Amino acid sequence: VRCVQETDIMVGVAFPEKKSEQKPVVCTCHNKLRYDHYVCPVCKSENCEIPCSCAVCNILLISSPHLARTYHHLVPTKLYTLVRLVKRNQMAMDVEQIVEENIESIDLRLVEGKNCSGCNQSLINYKADAEEQEFITRCKECNHFFCLECDIFIHDNLHYCPECI
Repeated sequence: VRCVQETDIMVGVAFPEKKSEQKPVVCTCHNKLRYDHYVCPVCKSENCEIPCSCAVCNILLISSPHLARTYHHLVPTKLYTLVRLVKRNQMAMDVEQIVEENIESIDLRLVEGKNCSGCNQSLINYKADAEEQEFITRCKECNHFFCLECDIFIHDNLHYCPECI
């Protein structure tokens, strides 16, 4: 557990309640009539949208999804290891090339019969005579394998490994 230091900045936030009225109320931020508004839990003023700072008490008004999205940008998901699936006769590849490219190579037979931990599709899309290389990714924390499409979805949209939860 880390202690709060002088350089740390604490930001006060509040989670306002959304209200819908039959008669319009004047929002404190724009002085306009609104039927739908958010009530500041600190000073009970009406604000027309969030996220914003309350016009009366200056506290930051946000919803829990706003807070969650902010967290994902502050602590991004760690990148997965790129894994090259190779046939056994190709395993003699130059080790220096693998280290230089920062790509792990594993024998195709090690993932045979295994599915992507995201979409549950087969990890092997090889044809018997294909010479092209197939790539998948592996989470560094839980060691589960993912296809490239799921890797992109996890890092761009989900923001956490579904197997590490």
